[in-house]
Amino acid sequence: MRRVSLAFLGLLLAARCALAQSTPCVAGAPVSSYSVCPIAAGFASILGDPEATALSFGPCTDNDAVGPQGVSIPFPFSFFGTPVSAARPTTNGCMRLLGPGGPSNTPANMAFPSSVSPNSLVAPFWDDLKTGPTGDPSTIAVLSTPAVFVVEWNNMKFSAAGATAGSPGRNGSVTFQAALFPNGQIEFRYGPYVPPDTTACPPYVPDSCGAASAYPQSGPTASIGLEDATGARGVDGTGFGAGNAAPPRHNLRFLPGDVVPVTVTYSMIATGLPPFISIAGQPGTVPLLPGPSLASPASCPPCPDDSSWLRQPTAGAGSPAAGPGSLLWPFTLFDALARNFNLSANGILVLGDGLGQDLAANAAPATSAAPNAYLAPFWDDLEARPTSFAGVKATGPAGFRLQTFEWSDFGLADGASGDCAAGAGSLSMQVVLHEGTDQIEFRYDHAAPLGAGFTATVALESATGGASFDVLPGSQNASLPATNLLLEPCQCGTVRHFGVPCAGTGGIVPRIGTTGVAPTLGATNFGVTLVDAPPGAVCAATVGLGLGLPGGIPVAPPCVLFGTFVSTAFGGVTTGGPPGSGTRCVTVPIPADPAVSCAAPTFQWAVLDPGAASGIAAVTEAILVQIF
Repeated sequence: MRRVSLAFLGLLLAARCALAQSTPCVAGAPVSSYSVCPIAAGFASILGDPEATALSFGPCTDNDAVGPQGVSIPFPFSFFGTPVSAARPTTNGCMRLLGPGGPSNTPANMAFPSSVSPNSLVAPFWDDLKTGPTGDPSTIAVLSTPAVFVVEWNNMKFSAAGATAGSPGRNGSVTFQAALFPNGQIEFRYGPYVPPDTTACPPYVPDSCGAASAYPQSGPTASIGLEDATGARGVDGTGFGAGNAAPPRHNLRFLPGDVVPVTVTYSMIATGLPPFISIAGQPGTVPLLPGPSLASPASCPPCPDDSSWLRQPTAGAGSPAAGPGSLLWPFTLFDALARNFNLSANGILVLGDGLGQDLAANAAPATSAAPNAYLAPFWDDLEARPTSFAGVKATGPAGFRLQTFEWSDFGLADGASGDCAAGAGSLSMQVVLHEGTDQIEFRYDHAAPLGAGFTATVALESATGGASFDVLPGSQNASLPATNLLLEPCQCGTVRHFGVPCAGTGGIVPRIGTTGVAPTLGATNFGVTLVDAPPGAVCAATVGLGLGLPGGIPVAPPCVLFGTFVSTAFGGVTTGGPPGSGTRCVTVPIPADPAVSCAAPTFQWAVLDPGAASGIAAVTEAILVQIF
């Protein structure tokens, strides 16, 4: 892990940009937590080690854990500043470090942190997993020495035996480890991975243990990270929340240290402009609503209703679902990053969550119950009719784009589910996401006759459900907000993503991130990371101030840079390994100097790669780091 000097960052932040006047978020007192860095890929199974012990999980075991006493950790270990002495591994790809924290096991993985049990978690790949049959066995084993404590989940299968939180798939396999060290560090290591079957419509092939009672969704939706015993503190290892669609291509290292938590809040501005203008039929609009001849991939009715998710069109009825759509840029809702979306027929947009729950029964926000990470312009039991439209459209130059999601001419659910005969009312509305600022607009067609009978939720909710913002109170709203609305998050103390990345060799898109530490004054463990890059390649970061020129600076189509110069302090070579596994982690300590508060440097990685789409380099999106 490279470390940039304080002098370098001090020079960078000396020139404060216009964003220095941004509203600060709410910072708390320092707490014991972790920063996280990607490290080189590599996996060595412990199963052949004579000191390793296989735990007693039988074939086709689902939702189980070792006994209440767990497995002893052979050295003193501090977890979020609290001593722990034992670990309780489960079949669901996580282990609870013993102490306070509630029940030990559930297949319904959540984003971190969440006060809902289980807590005190080390989760290298928490999802609905189980062991395989006798002919294709899985093993959960422990290696316990004075130097390291390793738990390995080997050849685990994706469960399809129930519908708790949505069955994530069937068959396939995943292998990984969690390693604890006496110095408090934790590593996640990833081995072979075979994606599960994600057949969209029945009949479904039974899984390897013979279960055929639940249908698969769009694939794995795992949580990867750490959570303390109270659920108040957590560390997201990848930036995908509870929606990791596969193990990372690299390994992860968590380093203990104090951090300053930052809470994101929103303000609401009523605005009449711009008005609601439908995007239906406009150039660049992608329809998400299947027509009567194209069944919805999730449940195959003629028109979407209840649990149906509106996704990009498939090849036809029964073909594989497109799954959650990709956002144009990684969007931050409250303090959680999302890279994909699911649009529900029931007037709710869920970010970063691949589960397809039935959302007919809207609820008030601020609850851990699914769904979470949502934007609800008018969430109610809605239904499409043949004249309905749903779609998404992008406008504007890179760095300043808008992504607009629309529901048009939806009504209350009536009659049989998915019969294309919606009842009272005509509801048309949009959610608009703003690049670089993560502002949100709700736009409504107030001219359409809404009618009676609606009892809707109009709100935002965080990835854990622990934070929310009520646009209208409660969940029984009978009418639309009186005006269009701009929902603006606080800025200082946050990291915002923007810009267009450029794929590398094999079409793999490199990603930029941080060490998971909020950019606050005096944060010595804040850092900038690079993942999914070509291995063993020369890389460097461009550095700038503010969003820069609209559209960025084209270097080689389609690559765009936003920084003003290439930083030699960040230069180096990515880690080695298989294709797309290259990483780099650079710690960028932030001075404890009030003069740099709300300064906003930008960072973006470029990796030398002749096999990239540009023929020169692979490029990440950029991040705007707004210091608290």
